[in-house]
Amino acid sequence: MFTTEALGFKQIVTAAAHVLVANQLPNFRLRDLLLDMNKDWRVRLLANVSDSLIASFFHDESTNTILMSASTCAARPCASCSICSTLWE
Repeated sequence: MFTTEALGFKQIVTAAAHVLVANQLPNFRLRDLLLDMNKDWRVRLLANVSDSLIASFFHDESTNTILMSASTCAARPCASCSICSTLWE
C-alpha cells in the first residue's frame, strides 16, 4: 500500500517524465528537474510543455512542498520517509 507521500511523488515523476519528453531530455535528468535548486531551469522547460495540466501541476503549492522534500531526500537520504524509500530503492 502506498502512502499519500508516495502517491504524490509518483504523480510528480509521471509529470516530470512528460516535461523531459517535451524537451527531448534523457531520463537521467529527472532528478535534476525535481531538485528545488533547479527551479529556474524547470520553469524554462515547462514553457515547452503543451499540456497545460502538466505545466500547472508544477505550479501547485502541494507539488512544491513535495519537491522540496524530495530535494532534501535526494541530497541526503533519511531512510525514514516514503520519498526516500522511492528514491533509494
